[in-house]
Amino acid sequence: MSKEFYIGYMGEAPQGIARFVRGKIIQIIVSVLFLAFGLAWGQQHFFAATFEFGKVRSFEGIVFNEPYPMLRVKRPGKISGSLSQFSNYSLVALGKFGANELVKEFHGQSVSLDGSLVYQDGQAMIEVVAGSLKSLNREDQKMLATESLGRHRFIGEIVDSKCYLGVMNPGATKTHKSCAIRCVSGGIPPVLMVRDEHGRASYLMLVNEQGKSVNEQVLGMIAEPVLIEGEVEKLGDTLILKANPEDYQLITTE
Repeated sequence: MSKEFYIGYMGEAPQGIARFVRGKIIQIIVSVLFLAFGLAWGQQHFFAATFEFGKVRSFEGIVFNEPYPMLRVKRPGKISGSLSQFSNYSLVALGKFGANELVKEFHGQSVSLDGSLVYQDGQAMIEVVAGSLKSLNREDQKMLATESLGRHRFIGEIVDSKCYLGVMNPGATKTHKSCAIRCVSGGIPPVLMVRDEHGRASYLMLVNEQGKSVNEQVLGMIAEPVLIEGEVEKLGDTLILKANPEDYQLITTE
């Protein structure tokens, strides 16, 4: 048995006690490092989503307010293959609000506007700077016809498009549910996010059978597995799913 005795007011501990304490401290540090590494490794990996916060760009295109605010921008150069002649940018306001009030008086007009990009998986959105919209005094445009892709059934998750595309990461699942509900109730377009067997995501903008917004009707189904069957239409590079929200089916996991 060691005869060493530590006295607190002494400048140094006895050698044996000092070696024992140093060993325990090293063990604790190593254990904490391994625990931190394990927790970090086990966390959900973030998707490659981007919000250009604080970086304001200028855009020109045709603005539409139905079913949700959107800016259609003509692609530069020669378009080949199945690529659309236009890129569609969803429009939202600062914070948890849609851009309806910002753009409604410009519906169908060619405009210029300023805003910050939000994007992921080829889907893009602009957070519009309030008061930046200006009419370019060109001939008003008619709403372009959609292409019907038939009736389909999907299982996915309803997300608020602004957070999911990059403002929050991750912007999906139950951890983000309360935020998503506030965003959709504030006018952010609700989107059905569907993943295939390889994990690739597709996005379908949700509207009712008349092509109108469904924000208030889907609040109770956000961030839950849901089955939706309806007519799919393609507007440029945007997929639209037309279905009655009363026919959406929540999928129980129990």
